[in-house]
Amino acid sequence: MKRIDRVTRWTLFSLFLALIVTSYGSPASLFAGETSGALDGRSYTGKTGEVGKEATEDEEIVFKDGKLHSVGCEPWGFNDGDYKAMRSGEGDKIHFEAETESPKHGKIVWKGTVEGDSIDVLYTWTKKGWLGTKTKEKWFKGTLKK
Repeated sequence: MKRIDRVTRWTLFSLFLALIVTSYGSPASLFAGETSGALDGRSYTGKTGEVGKEATEDEEIVFKDGKLHSVGCEPWGFNDGDYKAMRSGEGDKIHFEAETESPKHGKIVWKGTVEGDSIDVLYTWTKKGWLGTKTKEKWFKGTLKK
């Protein structure tokens, strides 16, 4: 009889947890203060380069319909990626994360902060190949395109 009670309690707890997750999203989003689409309609232009080095290229990042798009990554076939944004308690800062993928050239994980008209991003480009996985750490600094 005690075994049935224990199983019943776990079943009820699991159902309750499933109800919360389906009603409010993932457990991480329950506490992270996510702001869906907080950056939509904004484009930032600026310079990009490898971490620790000077800028080597121009870049434009566009936020639209909950997605991040890198104009500079178009030649490598990178698709738009969903982004998550979270407002910080520090003024008008918005932190965001996104992931974009290319069928042939791997994936890029984007992590950045928008404050006022400025954006500061670190991103990691990972590509698997015959000789192992290649990773490039890059940065982007830009301003709001008006």
